[in-house]
Amino acid sequence: MTDDVIGETPAVPDLPAVRDILSAPSRRPPGIHSTYLSPTDPFPDLAVLSLHDLQVLHSRVARQQELEYLQLEGPHPVTLDRLDELTRALDSQDHQP
Repeated sequence: MTDDVIGETPAVPDLPAVRDILSAPSRRPPGIHSTYLSPTDPFPDLAVLSLHDLQVLHSRVARQQELEYLQLEGPHPVTLDRLDELTRALDSQDHQP
């Protein structure tokens, strides 16, 4: 058992197996869409999307956020903003008659 010292930053373990999996090139053939939506991917105008398309887009952004949480840097600010915007769009769909 180790004693934690207040003010000290705990050492982050090096996880090469996880890092290697996440940094591996995609094995997906060209033209096949990802189930993730990276911060550099284009983001559509949410006002013109159907409920089904909003749900699919929300799923892709949520999967991207989960992937980013597994990386040492944490979630990208663009991903967090996109997820918040999608959540608000889905919430507004729930309140329509």
